[in-house]
Amino acid sequence: MKVYRVVLEPAKGALILFALSMILAFALVAGLARYRGAKESALAQAEGALQAASSEIQTLTFDLAFIETHLASFNHLTSIGLIGDPDREAWVQGLEAIYNELRLPPTLHYALAPPQSLAEDPTATTDNVPASPTNALRHDLDLELSGIHEEEFLSFIGMLYTDWQTPFRIETCRMEREPETGLKINCTLRLFSLPLATIGQ
Repeated sequence: MKVYRVVLEPAKGALILFALSMILAFALVAGLARYRGAKESALAQAEGALQAASSEIQTLTFDLAFIETHLASFNHLTSIGLIGDPDREAWVQGLEAIYNELRLPPTLHYALAPPQSLAEDPTATTDNVPASPTNALRHDLDLELSGIHEEEFLSFIGMLYTDWQTPFRIETCRMEREPETGLKINCTLRLFSLPLATIGQ
């Protein structure tokens, strides 16, 4: 026993210092491992958030490209009154301008009926198929012309299709031949518009 004391007594301080060093080293290694784990977890979360943000950016980029591609078409449809609030006065002015440009007889009479819901149009249902549930509107424009010839009327309708820039279709048309003066024509042109939905619709 005395031999151990003789050997260990002088090294007691060094052994205590060594033990403290080992404890400190283990604590440091454990701390570094824990710190590394926390950083790896934070890095994984950051990478996940970055991937989600990248995916959202790609989606927004696609949506933006889609909007830019169709913006010109949307602006054109808006300008001719098919989408949004229609400029009914501009429709009538354009009709008169085309008629006057062709120098046709001054016998044009017209009446633009108030807009009606296209869904309530009884002619829009066939074979028990319901009408469109959208808020689309129809505008019936009744025309009456007299003292006009077939070629003049066809030229007028042709210019409406090419120059009027207003979506329409000929709903009904009735012609009667008048002695020595030409034709008397009664037609209904149907124009369409689609109001923009308001918030909540």
